Amino acid sequence: MPVEAKPATPASARPAASEAPKARPTNWEVYPADRMPAGKSVTQEEAAKLASGDYSEKVLYLAGRFLVGAVQKDRAILWPGEKVGLVHVVVSYPLSIPPPAEGIWVDREAPRGFRITRIKHTSEGEVTIYVRDITVP
Repeated sequence: MPVEAKPATPASARPAASEAPKARPTNWEVYPADRMPAGKSVTQEEAAKLASGDYSEKVLYLAGRFLVGAVQKDRAILWPGEKVGLVHVVVSYPLSIPPPAEGIWVDREAPRGFRITRIKHTSEGEVTIYVRDITVP
């Protein structure tokens, strides 16, 4: 039985591998504060001075006091102060840790810092610090 040929999709219409959305893990290992992997703790000011890039292979923790500005599913946006500034922190939470409520203060001092995964600087001077919560509450 003959099969009808269908035109191939042009290569330009297919998304390149780099354009495909990356699946974000929704769970990762969490630790009691006294058993976290050894690493360096930095303040928001120190982290904001680091170069843009991927820090997921480094063991670097963000410590400080932050105001929860917004919450969405498994993420929260934190501000290192009472007002929105040029620096903000985007925290991803694993399935085992619920995000905090909007409007509360979160204190993370060493050794319970957030694990820094990425830092992004914009041409406007804004800095976004992406972190994961890996500490058992």
